[in-house]
Amino acid sequence: MNGLDLKGQRFGKLTAIEPTEERKGGYVTWKCQCDCGNIVYVTTTILKRGKRKSCGCMRKGRSTVLPLLGQRYGQLTVLEKSDKRKNGAILWKCQCDCGNIIYVCTSHLKNGTSRSCLTCASKKNVHSRLIDGTIADKIYSSINKNNTSGVKGVSFSKQSQKWVAQIAFQGKRYSLGSYYTKAEAVNARKAAEDKLYSEYLKKLKAIDLEKWEKITKKLNRQ
Repeated sequence: MNGLDLKGQRFGKLTAIEPTEERKGGYVTWKCQCDCGNIVYVTTTILKRGKRKSCGCMRKGRSTVLPLLGQRYGQLTVLEKSDKRKNGAILWKCQCDCGNIIYVCTSHLKNGTSRSCLTCASKKNVHSRLIDGTIADKIYSSINKNNTSGVKGVSFSKQSQKWVAQIAFQGKRYSLGSYYTKAEAVNARKAAEDKLYSEYLKKLKAIDLEKWEKITKKLNRQ
């Protein structure tokens, strides 16, 4: 059971996205996305035995996505749940104040990634630097005060006695593995930044060279 490939399989309202490096009781922990858009981490055995079928919204007696109907998020009004899916997540049919219809997942509505259609967003790019749904300043932030590594996305796991690396970008969190040395974890984090941020930073550079220089300097200092 430990070696089963569950990618893409559904367990209740959960869709298995990818395995992580974490193990619990010898079982692989899977990154799963609930139909409501929330991300949870569940072991293979829990999924296969049906002990976890949602992020927790089912325990509340109703889906947490229902309150989205009719709600406004920036310039978007949620019209209805569509049949469309992206990475297993429900896409909501939304209407922008300009009249355009777009489809947005729950998490992007709730975390503010999507606040308007692309046409309206492009008009604000010069001022907000919103590129591909991400504001430039959000790809780096202050290191958490509880971080003992001094490097964002790198921490020491007392449970495994290893250094763990991870990164979040555009509403997704990526597990980068566990390492015996801090240097290996830092290198994994830097490699992920190069891979995930490269295209984004190219677009930012073309729009705002001054902002690009500021962002890259801060990233290099982390």
